[in-house]
Amino acid sequence: MIRSESLKKNQDFQKVYRNGTSKGNRYLVMYVLKNRYMKNRLGISVSKKVGNSVVRHRLTRLIRESYRLNEMEFDNSLDIVVVARPQAKDRSYQEIESALMHLAEKHHITGKKNDEKMQAYVMEVMEKCGLAPYMIHRYPHQFSGGQRQRIGIARALALKPRFVVCDEAVSALDVSIQSQIVNLLKDLGSEDNLAYLFISHGLSVVKYISDRIGVMYLGTIVETAPKKELYANPRHPYTRALLSAVPIPDPDLTKERITLKGDLPSPSNPPSGCLFHTRCPHCTEKCKTQVPTPVEIAPGHIVKCHYPELTE
Repeated sequence: MIRSESLKKNQDFQKVYRNGTSKGNRYLVMYVLKNRYMKNRLGISVSKKVGNSVVRHRLTRLIRESYRLNEMEFDNSLDIVVVARPQAKDRSYQEIESALMHLAEKHHITGKKNDEKMQAYVMEVMEKCGLAPYMIHRYPHQFSGGQRQRIGIARALALKPRFVVCDEAVSALDVSIQSQIVNLLKDLGSEDNLAYLFISHGLSVVKYISDRIGVMYLGTIVETAPKKELYANPRHPYTRALLSAVPIPDPDLTKERITLKGDLPSPSNPPSGCLFHTRCPHCTEKCKTQVPTPVEIAPGHIVKCHYPELTE
């Protein structure tokens, strides 16, 4: 059902300008005035300051189409005039639509009346995660990788969890953005008393954010310990090999790199006995046939190895 018609007469435009309320953003200004009809009337104004006739016609079509596709969201009996600003000249349809709906929400003329408390809470979570309030109207393609990661964190925190699983939360980001996200997670963990299960291949990141670390091989935890204990005294041969690969940010310092030999077994067809025996430099016949029992070698430091003393 078509609810709207065009606002054409200059006197109607002037009436809306003079008596209506106005809200603006970077690309558009919207004037709204209640009318006595049972339908909306839409007027669009694109001045010569915005560009030539081709540019103006294109922008007019984008605004009209943005309204048409969202028409059912708007309240009835309104005269609406949308004025394009020069900054809207080369904007895409998605940006114009986002700007239009943003102004409709600011005017409170959309049929979906937002719960003010919920809206305030969403803004609070966004701000806590380093996202500006105006970003709520952006499309996914308009966000950078770091911003998308912040959105993922905000979505998780909005439910007020006590426990959050972060599976490769920073793996696709460059180092500077990784630092921002990890610091954000640490700050939010302290503020909201959150517990994280942080899954990562980045050993430096794991060391920075974790309190206690578990090392996995072929889907099985082979060593767990408090952070400082694990990095200072790794006892499983796989853990030692992993930590030897962490680069030292000092060109004058060197350390022995432990290179594992042999092929990585298939997780779908794991070897008998100790899962690591095919690559372990300390392997014996016992390792090939018997599954090692977890041994606590220090308070909270548990190793799943037959010979943890060999790695001292």
